[in-house]
Amino acid sequence: MTADDRTAAALERIATALEQMALDRAPDHTIPPLMDRDISPMGEPPWPTQAPNLPITPIMQPLPPVQAAPFQFTGPSASCPVHHQPWRTVPAGTSKKTGRPYDAFLACPERGCDERPRA
Repeated sequence: MTADDRTAAALERIATALEQMALDRAPDHTIPPLMDRDISPMGEPPWPTQAPNLPITPIMQPLPPVQAAPFQFTGPSASCPVHHQPWRTVPAGTSKKTGRPYDAFLACPERGCDERPRA
């Protein structure tokens, strides 16, 4: 018998022993299904189906509603194509010239630049 034959025989014995150990640990097929029992075949208790009624602590209080953040312009046109500066948000207000109200808008931060993001 060569060394290779002895190694093959030893590996075969190990494989057989592992297979037998796995079969010994497998649940018996005569055991009723898990939902009909209080303990699993491996002896573990079942998972709880409902959380217990615990007192609410400060860390468990509901979070406040999320405040809407100002519009954040992103993407390939997120900056002025002339000055390469990110757009700044001009808040809504009233025109000094006409006295008419206007909505908030995005504009180039450089003075005198009339570039606006394209819709």
